[in-house]
Amino acid sequence: MLKLLPPEPTCPACEAQDYVHVIYGLVMPSEELEQAIQEGRARLGGCLVGPRAFEFECKACGRGWNAPEDPDDYEPVSGWEEPGEGVV
Repeated sequence: MLKLLPPEPTCPACEAQDYVHVIYGLVMPSEELEQAIQEGRARLGGCLVGPRAFEFECKACGRGWNAPEDPDDYEPVSGWEEPGEGVV
């Protein structure tokens, strides 16, 4: 299951909450990932993660940004299980 955090991030440029989650690295294909891409909730960012890599991209203005670094700023995602609890 994909863990898209934080829920409803806000674009730092235009304050829109319409975004796509950018996924980097070698990604294993899955029906869930394909569905997220088709629905515009995620896109593949490529295999290499450089200094300009970002986690979110605003659909309104195209600005990219990263999530907060403090885990306390995240909200739990319903249905997510930590590794070792049945979800790989």
